[in-house]
Amino acid sequence: MFTRPFEHLRTTLLVSMLAVVFPLTAAVLALVQVRMRAHVSEDLASALRTESSVYSKIEEARRRQSEQNAALIANLPSLKAMMSTRDPLTIQDGSESLLQTSGADVLILADLSGTLMALHSRSQKLAASSERLLLFHSDGKHDWWFVNGHLYDLSFAQINAGAGANRHPLGMVALGREVTPQSIAGTDALTDGPIIFERGGRVLLSSLDPSLWSEFQTWLSESSRVPRSIQEIDIGGERYLSSFIELPGDHPI
Repeated sequence: MFTRPFEHLRTTLLVSMLAVVFPLTAAVLALVQVRMRAHVSEDLASALRTESSVYSKIEEARRRQSEQNAALIANLPSLKAMMSTRDPLTIQDGSESLLQTSGADVLILADLSGTLMALHSRSQKLAASSERLLLFHSDGKHDWWFVNGHLYDLSFAQINAGAGANRHPLGMVALGREVTPQSIAGTDALTDGPIIFERGGRVLLSSLDPSLWSEFQTWLSESSRVPRSIQEIDIGGERYLSSFIELPGDHPI
C-alpha cells in the first residue's frame, strides 16, 4: 500500500531533475556553439590572411618578371631600328612578332610624345579600341588598365638608342597581362569565395553575381577599407569574411 506514494515521489523528483538538466544542457550547447563559431571564424580569417599574403607575393613576382621582359624587349636592336623610323605603319607591321616573343597578352609601343605607334593584342576588342588607350597616362613602370571589360596588368620600359653621351630615348614599350577572377582562382592562392576588382568604389570585374555588385558598391561607400584587414560583409543574404589587397600602379586597384 506504500507503492503509489513512492512512485509519485520518484515522478516528482524526475520531473524536477529534467527541469534543471534541460536548461543546463541548452546553455552548454549554446556556449559550445558560440565557441565553435568563433573558432571557425578565427580559422577562416587566418586562412584568408595566408591566401592574401600568398597572392600578393605571386603578383609581386609576376610584376618583376614582366618588368624584366619589358626591359629585354626594349633593348632589342630590331625594335630600336623600327622606333627610329618614327613611321607608325612600319612599326606596327615590324613589331607584330614581338607579342609572341614576349608571351604577353598585349604589347604597346609609343613615341616620346605618348603617341600610339603600335598595338598588338590577343583580344580583338582591345585592338579595336586602340584610340581609347590614348586616354591613359602612365608615368611609372607599372599600371593597371581597364578597357572594354578587360583588365590588364602592364609594365613599361623606355626604349633608348646610342650609348654614353649619345644615348637618347626613342619611346616606350608596354607589356600587359590580362587578369581575370578565374586566372587568380587558378593560382590556388584564392580558391574559395568571390574575387572582386574595384577602383574608386566601383566594381571592374568580379566572380560575384553581377546582380550583387551594386550592393557591394554600397557597402564600399559606407565602409573604410584597410589593406590586409579582415572585415565581415553581408551581401545577398550571405555573410563573407573579406580581405583587401591594394595592387600598386599609376592607377591602382
